[in-house]
Amino acid sequence: MDALVSGEGDSPVYKLLAEAVRSLAPTLENLNIASAAQVKVDGLADRMRKEVVAKRGIAMSYGLVGAWARKPFTS
Repeated sequence: MDALVSGEGDSPVYKLLAEAVRSLAPTLENLNIASAAQVKVDGLADRMRKEVVAKRGIAMSYGLVGAWARKPFTS
């Protein structure tokens, strides 16, 4: 598993998370969870960055898992 964990102000984790939320925005609206106006995704990365740095916290991206396999050679 691979995930980005950081509390630094210049970390890419905030943009990564904001873009994930951007991709989920239509689903959030369709399920009546939150509207685009409520999420304000264009400023989300900056808001997360400011809060994490101010509280000396950390932000963690979603975990990514990769796998591979080889198919046996057959003649």
